[in-house]
Amino acid sequence: MCNVNRDEEKLYVTAPYTQAVYKGKNVTSNPPRTQLWALLYAQVKQADNKDFRNVLLDDRKMDWRTQVAFNQSSDAYFNLNDKQIEDLKLSAIQSWNPKLTDINTKFNLFPKDETVINKDATKYGTALWQNDEVNELLQMYGLPTDSALSVLCVEILPTITNIHEHINEFGSENTSSKISASMSSFHPEIKTQIDGAARFSNNTLTAMMYIQQPKSLSDQLGEYRILRTPPLTEVPFVCCTDC
Repeated sequence: MCNVNRDEEKLYVTAPYTQAVYKGKNVTSNPPRTQLWALLYAQVKQADNKDFRNVLLDDRKMDWRTQVAFNQSSDAYFNLNDKQIEDLKLSAIQSWNPKLTDINTKFNLFPKDETVINKDATKYGTALWQNDEVNELLQMYGLPTDSALSVLCVEILPTITNIHEHINEFGSENTSSKISASMSSFHPEIKTQIDGAARFSNNTLTAMMYIQQPKSLSDQLGEYRILRTPPLTEVPFVCCTDC
């Protein structure tokens, strides 16, 4: 499930979202309703030297809208549309760790081109750490920068808390007309959420959700249902990441 790679600049992780199938038909929500999280661990030897322990360094929500940038020039970013720019902003927000110094993460991720993606294909989430970030995380725990690392990808089931999470593409003209047609059947609390949400653009609402969302597997561990957890995946060793 978890594919981990590392080069001289970054450590990046990709993993597929679970597909939902009903009567042989793929009925997976688009966008995915489940969440994929990448947890970065360091392997530390016990004081008695008999075994190793896994120390959690950081956890990041994986994003299905972005991919690792390999050959994109800086000029390619000037041709992005408003939605692609918004996707990159939200990806940066959900990856931000206030414990780290302000490390430049530009040009490491690039939005996926939805026009060339098979909509029925399995979606993959992506998470990325710069080597400078990994080294700083290790130093915060007093660990050497050449410590053995591993990654765990965890998929959690959705927890719907508002109308925006319940309806895909909430705020679009097509969806809004369907909601208006069936407003009479909604619970009063849901109607209140719709009225409040209508005052903002769809992108603004999405940004607010990302900013306010706590980390499911650290800040709120135990409050979310886990769908699947594969074994730890070893991070390939790269020499001299702090040179």
